[in-house]
Amino acid sequence: MAGDCLTPLVRVMGEKLELCLLQVHGEGYHTEQKDTTLPSKYMVDFSELLRHFRQEFLQPARLGVANRSRNPSSVASLGVTLARKMASRCLVFFVRHSSMTRPMTEGGILRLTRDMAELELCVSQNIYPVEQLGPPYRALRALRPLIFLELPAISESPLLQELPLHVVLHLLTARATIDLQMPFERLYLLRGLYSVWFDG
Repeated sequence: MAGDCLTPLVRVMGEKLELCLLQVHGEGYHTEQKDTTLPSKYMVDFSELLRHFRQEFLQPARLGVANRSRNPSSVASLGVTLARKMASRCLVFFVRHSSMTRPMTEGGILRLTRDMAELELCVSQNIYPVEQLGPPYRALRALRPLIFLELPAISESPLLQELPLHVVLHLLTARATIDLQMPFERLYLLRGLYSVWFDG
């Protein structure tokens, strides 16, 4: 019964958070005009939405970081499990879509790394400690230095082993010349619909 009540709630919250993160593609990392010390607007929106979810839903339902009891009940344990899945999904989704971002200037790269740090902090404070998430966290940490590298250096980096294969493909394609289309462009798909393929 607890699962039937909580799972749809977590799913809807996750979908709303994904819509925020999908705005990474409209941020304009190809410009040098914005302050690199501040998170992008979509990340500010993501943080505010996540804090709202924590106050209105996660804490009352004892999900994630809101529940730290030593002897959790089965309901609380389920809540922690669902929160962990939501946190992992946020990282996986962000890594996937930020790897498709092109073109990027030096200032844009600095802003994207600032957004990565904000995502890490926000998820840790409001859902689940990201350092305990395993592969999704390692992928996020690996992507950060990789986006500073030129194409030959990326292809030789041992950090690629921490990324899913499709993220590696996106990253290499995004750093190539603009004549090389991204996979979703070749398929004439919107990024959101293209992303669904990897969740099947």
